[in-house]
Amino acid sequence: MEFPHCDLDGSTLKDGLAGSAIELNASAAVVANSLVGGATVAETAAILAHTANIAIATAVSDVRAFINASDERALICVRRDWKTRCHPRNIAHRCASLALLVPRSSERRRFGGTFAGALRATARASRAMLVLAVMSCVAMMLLFAQQASAVQSLWLVTLYASVPLMVLLVALVTVVAHEIGHLVAARLLRAGRAWFVVDGTKMHLVHPAPNARSLAIIAIAGPCCGTASALVIGLALWVFSSLAAVLVGCAALALAHAVSLLPFCRDGHNLLLARSSRKRFA
Repeated sequence: MEFPHCDLDGSTLKDGLAGSAIELNASAAVVANSLVGGATVAETAAILAHTANIAIATAVSDVRAFINASDERALICVRRDWKTRCHPRNIAHRCASLALLVPRSSERRRFGGTFAGALRATARASRAMLVLAVMSCVAMMLLFAQQASAVQSLWLVTLYASVPLMVLLVALVTVVAHEIGHLVAARLLRAGRAWFVVDGTKMHLVHPAPNARSLAIIAIAGPCCGTASALVIGLALWVFSSLAAVLVGCAALALAHAVSLLPFCRDGHNLLLARSSRKRFA
């Protein structure tokens, strides 16, 4: 287990992304140092039980509580070896989750508030969708290949089969533009340190907005950039291909970014929070 972007110094956990330090109590320090040293949960619980002179069941509960609390703040990263990843039971669980479109529960991950961080966060959040797109491409290629009448038409088969992957890539480009919009607005408004948090297939930018006006601007900037990028890509592809379906699809993608300003989405919730804060202190 690791603490990415953090430096564990005894009982102090220095967070490089947030620019802050977390003081751990004696038990938490023992658990953190033991886990970072490569010990398992059972081994860490045994060390804690011996150090704090508590029952082993209590120690296991405390260790799991520490891991859950760290996961809530996206501080930990669990490294699994390939033997564990390739175990038939784990593979079956991943395939079932993918087939049901339910992302496998995993620890939250943080990425730096940079352009590279936005790319890495988007790539992690879209892993399940990327696998589905590739599987769809393979299935469509096999289906179209059986209907191909000549070798010359194989390039058309490849082109048609790659449509799901191309659609996903276009959508991911607009998602990156969406998050970059948040990030640029936060930088221009000097909102302080910012970083991306990925939780399954969801991602968002964490930033300490200095006031309600800045919070509203940062919330609006993302959907605006995502909508604009979808429309620009749609117009470019329409000019290149002259297919109305391309323009309609990108317009629907732009609408999806605009919908994120509704109150039940994170951006809309932040915008509503900014408006309520402004009225409260007006």
